[in-house]
Amino acid sequence: MTSTTLPLLPLNAVLFPGGRLRVRILDRHYLDKLLARISTTPTFGVCLLKRVSANQADSPLPALESIGCQAQFVNEVGLAEEASGSTLQLQLLGGQRFQLDALQQSATGVYEAAVRWLGADPVMTLPARYLPCANLLKRIVLDLEKQPGQAPLQSPYQFDDASWVSNRLCELLTLPNPARQKLMELNDPLVRLSLLDQYLHQHQILSS
Repeated sequence: MTSTTLPLLPLNAVLFPGGRLRVRILDRHYLDKLLARISTTPTFGVCLLKRVSANQADSPLPALESIGCQAQFVNEVGLAEEASGSTLQLQLLGGQRFQLDALQQSATGVYEAAVRWLGADPVMTLPARYLPCANLLKRIVLDLEKQPGQAPLQSPYQFDDASWVSNRLCELLTLPNPARQKLMELNDPLVRLSLLDQYLHQHQILSS
């Protein structure tokens, strides 16, 4: 596995390979520093922020999950008005997963880390037993596409690919971030699909 140093954008969200993620940026100052850092190489890493205990709160470095996803900015969505003021909305596109080895803060204030790149999911045709999962995903996508300004998925759609279907379901289903993180970390799309299938049946989203 090759390694490199990657600037990071810590988020309360999980980015998946090949996925789109719309995020609200609260810290515009950090975003400006990150944009300056990636002006020549426009990719960076996204890692999920961990919940920290009281004795960890004073650390100068954020507590991050050890596996993240390479990202690039797709476009600026606009400004969202909130009680605390306006926040910038951006859309990210997920790339390759990585293992975070050593986190530090650069002289410019950008968090960065030595990372080891992880392999992509193996290419697997969607097994017939998971066709209900793919059909559910199709319905979700069709509903989203009817809403103005929605582009929920990066084309082309690959409803016959086990990895693509499992990752897109992880993004679009209402799941807690720790569960999304664990699913993103899995190297086998069939294991990911099996867990999603169990979840969908347990919550009666799919019927037996």
